[in-house]
Amino acid sequence: MRLRVNDYPYDIFFNLRVLQIRFLRSLISQTCAMTLVGLTILMACQTSLSLEDPPHIYYGEDVCDQCGMIITEERYAAAYVTKDGTIRRFDDIGGMVLYDQEHSEEVLAYWVHDFISEEWVNAKNATYVINKETTTPMSYGIIAFKNAQNAASEALQQKGVVMNFVNLFASEITSGFHDGEIKHDDHEGIAKDEEHGEHQDHEGIAKDEEHGEHQDHEGIAKDEEHGVGN
Repeated sequence: MRLRVNDYPYDIFFNLRVLQIRFLRSLISQTCAMTLVGLTILMACQTSLSLEDPPHIYYGEDVCDQCGMIITEERYAAAYVTKDGTIRRFDDIGGMVLYDQEHSEEVLAYWVHDFISEEWVNAKNATYVINKETTTPMSYGIIAFKNAQNAASEALQQKGVVMNFVNLFASEITSGFHDGEIKHDDHEGIAKDEEHGEHQDHEGIAKDEEHGEHQDHEGIAKDEEHGVGN
């Protein structure tokens, strides 16, 4: 069989097209692979940064996610970062604990401030002192320490309760503090005691006045009777 001259240019063109298609497929595959690797590295870097770098709080501007008040005092402020990158900021450590208990978000890292240096500390590495006499922005009475010895010394001086991260976040947090836990009932109890005391005071005064008037009437009657007899 004799080949025609015109067959050769067609075969060369066809082979070039095949090579071009194969090259493009290889290039696309490599690009996709590199993109996936890049995204994986980027996500890993973001996770690492989120764990190592605390979020920023603009004091006097940012609002507490729990109470809605403006965050102003650095040493009491706290924050956490969720796995989807959401940042929650709080003006009081107790507010963060309560918010976490109520919302159960997937948290990547919790942050608190050291009470002495006011620097950020990973909340899981901090030691906490709870004392009803300690004034904090929302009256939870919780302060954090980077150094456990400083926490123990503070607790000894102020007669506070020492807790670690696990124990703190497992505590009952509402408002007001009593015996290592924060409870709303304390305020109600105080109000009831005051109301009961005022009620008793009023009753006592009324009884005293009534008794005094009764004695006055008896004395007047006796004096009149004595005068008539004379």
